[in-house]
Formats: sequence, structure tokens, C-alpha cells
Amino acid sequence: MVLLLYDTVRNYSRKDIYPFHMPGHKRNPSMTPPDLLGLDMTEIPGLDNLRHADGVIRFAQERVADIYGADTCLFSVNGASAGIIAAICACCREGQSLLMPRNSHVSAFSGLVFSGARPVYVYPEETAFGLCGGVKPAHIKHMLESNPECQAVFITSPTYEGFVSDIKTIAGYVHEFGKPLIVDEAHGAHFPFYGVPEPAIRLGADIVITSPHKTLPALSQSALTLVKGVRAHSERLKFFTRACQTSSPSYIIMSMMDYTFQSLSGNIKVFDEYARRLAAARAELTDLAAFRLIGEEITGTAAIYAMDLSKMLFIALGGMSGHELEQRLADEFKVQLEMSGERFALALTGVADTDEGFERLIKGVRSLDALAAEMDIPARRDSYECPPRAESRLTPRQASFASWEQTELHNSIGKISADFISAYPPGVPLLAPGELITNEIAGRLSDIGINRTKTVSVF
Repeated sequence: MVLLLYDTVRNYSRKDIYPFHMPGHKRNPSMTPPDLLGLDMTEIPGLDNLRHADGVIRFAQERVADIYGADTCLFSVNGASAGIIAAICACCREGQSLLMPRNSHVSAFSGLVFSGARPVYVYPEETAFGLCGGVKPAHIKHMLESNPECQAVFITSPTYEGFVSDIKTIAGYVHEFGKPLIVDEAHGAHFPFYGVPEPAIRLGADIVITSPHKTLPALSQSALTLVKGVRAHSERLKFFTRACQTSSPSYIIMSMMDYTFQSLSGNIKVFDEYARRLAAARAELTDLAAFRLIGEEITGTAAIYAMDLSKMLFIALGGMSGHELEQRLADEFKVQLEMSGERFALALTGVADTDEGFERLIKGVRSLDALAAEMDIPARRDSYECPPRAESRLTPRQASFASWEQTELHNSIGKISADFISAYPPGVPLLAPGELITNEIAGRLSDIGINRTKTVSVF
């Protein structure tokens, strides 16, 4: 029997499995307009044109810019990935350099492929439980002093797990060198509305890319590029934003973004109710035995300036892995988390979550925690939580366009990668084009079941 995508997705949606994952509308009908099909339009008179917006789309973008405190907002219907690629292309040209954390999303590496820029890596601090934390501002300053050829700086904040770096201080250092700061704030679209750190665009960032579909009630692929100041290469950014997007943008996605921001702007009550639900859930899950729910206590460690408490990050202390917690929550309690590893599990919460959803999560985690506490199994560490130290022998663009060959993993050591290998989510490459495959990297790839790679054969 051939399974149809429509049938598979539809059947899953009928299973009543509660989503503590993206998209942020959580399939909650109270957060979406009733006439989505009626919003599927094209560029007919009166509906404007995203590529050269001067009507209703322009006004919608201006309203969102005001909410975040930006000079300009550009809608993206190709997700944050398109905005990140466009931002890197706008700021860096072929042969130039970009300072970026090695744990950046794969879209930043795609931006290097498209632009031809060379990465200069800064490595994030590591938490006591093995996840990548924040980036020290002093490290950014030192790297810019050592690498004055860098044309821009790229930072991810918050991380997938909710760790926020000190963007204000980083922006100050970057601007001392006259460079623009690009921030991947894909997981922080809710920052203007909820009691978490301020949006990066208000803290000195020049270009910020964020994803309303992750933490707000928008549709998948909804994203924004926010611009402030004179360092953002605005006209180049607009050009590459058009180049990275479809010429037939979805009016459903754009209209839903406009609806989301109009309905949430100034709606203090809905965020107060969410804050109550979240605080109550966190209070119920602070005394676990086999898991630890990360909270504000993490701030000040591993260069973490603040913790986004909407991310419920559970650290497995022993007895049950994060993978097993995720699987059993889905199977036994009809709660699906966003992602997991051997040592952690992550639930994404948002304003569209309900009391019933949080009740399911609390019941499931507490029940499985009690079970795990009776198991005499030590906690294990993932082999891919933080990316390994990497040596770039070619730029990602050079390696991607070179001739390549499939190579058995054990024969690839000492060769140059021609492709990306990443665990998704969170989409951070373990190996990127142009990087040297070392014994350590090969070992990590083997741990996750990779036995063949693409390596550069001719250059």
C-alpha cells in the first residue's frame, strides 16, 4: 500500500497528540482566522507585490517593524533560512570573511556557499551538561582584533535550547570595528511580547532574522528580516531577499503573519494567561529526581546572558535518556516534544498552548520521572551536542562546486568534505563543505550511524 502524504498528515492530526513543538499556533483554532483558504491569493490589483511592496504588504511590514523597534521589516515566506542567506550575501562577498559561531544553523553555512565568503569560527562556551551555551563578548572582540578582514559578525541568540548571549555588549564591540552584526533570532520572535530578553534589534544588532512560526501563532515558513541603522547594506539586502524567495509568495503565510501581529499587539491578557500557565507548569516540574528542568539558574554560566523560559529543557540525570522520555511521552501520554538527545529533551511552549496541554506534559513527565528514578542507568552524553573543532581547507563555496566522490567513512579521514552532515533538529552541521575530516569528526559521525561521506576529489 502506498501512503499518501495528505492521508498520513491528516491521520496524525486526528490522533490527539498534543504538540509541544513547532509551529507555534499549536493547531489551536482560537489563534487562527477561519478563512485560511480564502487567503490564498496572488498579485492581483489591490493586493500589492512582496518583491516591490508599496501597498498593503508594505504597511503590514511597517507595523511589524514598529513592534520590534526596527527601521525596516521584510517578510519572508521561505523561512528564516532565506533571510539568513540573504543577510550574509548582503554583507560578505566572495573571498571576504564572516565571523560566526561554529554551532550556527546550516542556513548560515548555505549563506557562505552562496556568497563565497570564508568562515572564521568562534566557539561557544559549553554547559556543564554538554550543550552549547552562549558566546562570550570578549571572544568576539578578540577574534575581530585577530581577524580584521572579517566583514561582518553572525551570532545565534537564542539558541534552539533558549540560551541568550549578551547581544548589547557584542554589538558594541562589533560596531567599534565598523562591522555589521547579524543575529539569527529565529527562536525569539516572541521577545517583544513576553517577559524575556529584549529583541536583538533593540540591543544594537543591524540585521535580525526571526521566525514567527516557531514561537508565535503563525504558519510554517513565516519569517521576518529586521533592519536598523546604516551598516546593514539595505539595498543589497533587499536584492538578495528577493533573490532567495519564490516569485509567487504565499498570501496565506503573509496574511497570517499580519493577523498574528495585529491580534497579539497590545493584547496583554493573552500573554498574562500564558505566563500563568508556564509558571505553574515549571513549578510542578522543579522537584524531579531523574530529570532537571533548566531555569534562570543557568544564567551567568557558559556565557549565557539570559534564559528563554518558554523553552522547557529537561536534562536527563540517569535512568532514562532524553530520547526515551520523548518517545514515551508520545506513546503513553499523547504529548510530542520538539526534539531530544541522549542527555536532553526539549518542549517548545508558546502563547497558543492550553491548560490541558500543560496538564498532559506535567502528568507525563512526573510519571516517567518516577519510573526513571528507579532505574540504575547512568546518564549518557550525546556525541553531537556541540560541534567539533573544525579546520577549513576550502571555502564552503569552493568545496560545494568541486568534483566529489562518495567515500567510506574510514577512508575519508584526512580528506575534505564536499557536503553537509547535520542532525536535524537542530540543524547544526557536524561537518560542513570545505572542512577537514579528522579522526574525532569521523568518530562522531560513526556514533550517529554515518558510514559514507562526500569528499572533494578534484580542485
